[in-house]
Amino acid sequence: MIDTNGRIAIDDHANANSLTVSSNGANVVIDSHGDLDLRHALTLVKGSVELDGGALSARSTAIEADAKLFGHGSVNSPLDNAGTVESKGGVLEIKGDVAGSGALKIDSASTLQLDRADANNVTFLNNAGHSGTLVLKDSFDFTGKVSGFSGHDGIDLKDIDFNDGHITASYSHGTLTVSDGSHSAHIAFDGNFTIASFSFSNDGHNGTFIVDPAPSNVPMVNNGAGPLQSVAFDQNGNESFVFQSGSGHAPGTNFASSGGPTHPFAPDNFANGDFGHLQPLLQATNGGQDPGGNVGHGDNAALVNVPVNGLHASDFIIHHA
Repeated sequence: MIDTNGRIAIDDHANANSLTVSSNGANVVIDSHGDLDLRHALTLVKGSVELDGGALSARSTAIEADAKLFGHGSVNSPLDNAGTVESKGGVLEIKGDVAGSGALKIDSASTLQLDRADANNVTFLNNAGHSGTLVLKDSFDFTGKVSGFSGHDGIDLKDIDFNDGHITASYSHGTLTVSDGSHSAHIAFDGNFTIASFSFSNDGHNGTFIVDPAPSNVPMVNNGAGPLQSVAFDQNGNESFVFQSGSGHAPGTNFASSGGPTHPFAPDNFANGDFGHLQPLLQATNGGQDPGGNVGHGDNAALVNVPVNGLHASDFIIHHA
């Protein structure tokens, strides 16, 4: 039992039957050369355990309301968390199930990896920019709620096969559903999102990586008050997507046709889902250089300086109402 204040460092292999930390000022640090192997339980009543690149193994870990486990490293133990678990300074991997009513937190520039089922809510702190990552290796059994998701934060669904983009996704009543045809993940969010709020890509290992694609270095669309605003689609700023007053949607970025990286233009709530129905909506003006389209619900859009004959079906993603 540790019932005194102060820092206790573990910089080598250590093992014991069990460990209880009960002092509010106690901080047990397992550094990059250390590992703590408990044959039975770790109980955090108060104080903290900090992983500074080290490893913790236990038959079970209980974290009470006034206690905290944080840092980067690995935890090979199921967690019953009523306190706080926070990734900081790197990747914090939790290899066991996570239960309880506690909080999981992700510092900026850190990753929280959950290998098994989780019932705790997850918060992106964004305390030094928007760059946290949540990795779910068992997203089917993730039942927590995600809050603070914005900017460059990411969620990696390791068990949803991206399959060259052949996934389906929908957002309803605060829950994002992503399916690869065989498995589905249901991720609850706290915040104001639509399906257009999410961008999906291959995580590099055939999983599905999710980000909020809202641009950070260009003007946002207006909310119906004041003049129209534009979002640049080309890295050179030569093309723009103009929103009609009251539209309030920001469906895409980087609609490039001049050799730069391309991303699809994704208007929401089209009535028809094929390009044949979409083509008549595009009207050429100024010699065929400025095609425009009605994106539904009275929200008109114009693509400025984009030749209409240069548009292809693959440039558009149609989301059904």
